[in-house]
Parts: sequence; structure tokens; C-alpha cells
Amino acid sequence: MNKQKNLVSALIFSLGLGISAVLLIGLTSFGKSPEKGPVKRRVSFDNGWRFLKDSVINAENPDFNDTNWRILDVPHDWSIEDLPGQNGKDIIGPFTKSAVDKMSSGYLTGGVGWYRKSFTLKEEDHGKIIYLELDGVYMNSDVWLNGKHLGFHPYGYTPFNYDITPFLNPAGKPNIVAVRVRNQGLTSRWYSGSGITRHVWLTMVNPVHIDVSGGLYVTTPLVSEISAEVKIAAILSVCCMGQKQGGTVCSSPHSGR
Repeated sequence: MNKQKNLVSALIFSLGLGISAVLLIGLTSFGKSPEKGPVKRRVSFDNGWRFLKDSVINAENPDFNDTNWRILDVPHDWSIEDLPGQNGKDIIGPFTKSAVDKMSSGYLTGGVGWYRKSFTLKEEDHGKIIYLELDGVYMNSDVWLNGKHLGFHPYGYTPFNYDITPFLNPAGKPNIVAVRVRNQGLTSRWYSGSGITRHVWLTMVNPVHIDVSGGLYVTTPLVSEISAEVKIAAILSVCCMGQKQGGTVCSSPHSGR
């Protein structure tokens, strides 16, 4: 059995290295010369957000004044932060007897919160397809980039992403991401938290790339003591700048095997 496991592991490792090398060569040579040195496909977008717990309007606008907002890093959960009006009886720390969900949420509160963050692209990012990926926002999140509404995601426990390429400013000019979160109670049978409760990422890829939602699959349908069949499926997205409104158009054809 150990021999069988070692054989399968070796085959998967060898084939994985092979397909990685082929994809790397193909992706970095699409439309331009390969870049020097290793290229990090995914970078953390957790640090330096501005936050306000309030149902303000127009905070999605790039020129909205957020200078007085609190600066923090995500993941962040405002439900476990101390509430105003501490009296040692009805309001103690983050707990309040007036919580909408009462015991179901542990007497913690939700509400509406806003997050904003500025970032600037570099010249070497030109020609990349860029995704904003959020691992989890609880809940009913709306996301904007430079005032353009990217989408609405109601569920608080699943990751989601947006292709932000069409809405980005040129290199050297700031971009503003705004996220509105609404957890207004009666949404769960247990404590859920409120806010951008998981990590956020910027993923930069070439026009031909492995699908960012999870496009690489390895299976071993046939295994014996002396051999094994290993199948690797990769879903490739092919993107180009569209003619309508300057947007990106991507297609993900049949999996390559």
C-alpha cells in the first residue's frame, strides 16, 4: 500500500510540475516578452481600509470625504467591538439586551457599515486582467470601484470575485474601492459576525490564465500496485479588451487535459 501511495504521489508531483511549466511559459508569452523574475499572481488586499459603522449615503463616490473614518485591517468584525453608552447593565462591552436577534446572536448587534480603500497600479500592471477577490463578507454586500457598482453578494459565508479591469484608472492614478455591508438582524441562528470577516485579495493575471474561481483539478481514476492513471484538467480563461464600453470579454472553453 505504501508503494502504491508513493507511486501516485510521484506521478501527481511530476505531472503537476510539467503542467505548471507549460502554463507559465504560455501565460507569460501572450502578447509580450516574459517578465523578469517571479511574478506573484495574488497579493493581499487586507491592510489599510477605512471603516465607518453608519448608513451614510454616497460613500461609494470616489470623492467622498472619509478622512475621519477609522483605519483598520481586515478580517474585521464590528459586532464584537464595544458599543457606545456603556452602563454596566443593559449594555456591557459589545453586548446589549436590545439586540434584534437576542440570544440567537449572543446579544451582539449588526447594522450597516462601510469600508473604503485606495490603491494605485504600476506601469508593469498594464495589460493584466485584475480581479478583486473577497473570501467572505457578512452580509448583503455591495461593492463599487471608482463609483461603478460591481455587484451585490447576499450570502456571508461564500467567497466571490469581480473582474475590475474595465473600471480601473491608468497607472499612477488612485482607485477607490467601496464596500457597503448590511447585517440588519434576524439572519442567523447563531453568532455570525458583521463586516469583511475574511481576507481580501487582488489577483493579477495575463489575458490567458487559469480560472481564478478554481480551475485546476487532479484525479486518479485508475490505480494499481504498478501503475496509475492521473488526469489533470485546467480551465483556461481567455480575455481581451472588448469594443463595447472598453470592457473585458472573457471566455472559458472546454477544460484542457
